[in-house]
Amino acid sequence: GEAFACAESRNLPISVVATEPCEVMLIECSHILHTCTNNCGFHQQLIFNLMKELATMIYEKSCGAIVYTNVNGERLYLVEQMLGGHWGVPKGHVEDGETEEETALREIKEEVGLDVILDSRFRAVNTYSPKDGFTKDVVYFVAYSKSMDTVMQAEEVRDVKWLKLKDATDLIEFAAMKDIMIAADNYLNQDKG
Repeated sequence: GEAFACAESRNLPISVVATEPCEVMLIECSHILHTCTNNCGFHQQLIFNLMKELATMIYEKSCGAIVYTNVNGERLYLVEQMLGGHWGVPKGHVEDGETEEETALREIKEEVGLDVILDSRFRAVNTYSPKDGFTKDVVYFVAYSKSMDTVMQAEEVRDVKWLKLKDATDLIEFAAMKDIMIAADNYLNQDKG
């Protein structure tokens, strides 16, 4: 737990299950980072554990967008089926020197061949741990596409569809992704008025 002691969030991207009865002690972050005047073994062990956890944690960041278009006054969303079988939206790893927005635009162009207008006023982040010692942030924006003519990246994308919100969220299996798509739709509805 020491690795999350300095997180600037009250909600952490982890769950904790105890395998035996125990007590949880919440410690002010400043008390962990500075040893006591007695230089006690407890503080030394706590700092050692913290540094060990930090040294083994891997952090990754990806960016993408909820891509939409309008057809006859109706909003349609782009969803893509990855080669692994799951449905989602265009996103990918941030490359060195890229901003979040640049990453999202590049990934959309690479995966589905679209040039879009990115709206970074909508920004949603999904933080999760796909495996032990690994934390991933995925940042989503909204993006408008004038064209529906996609060109799929054969190495990653199996299929692409333009769908109404309900149909799009029905295809997507991950709850957090569904929630972000619904939040993007709500944002776009507010932006209209």
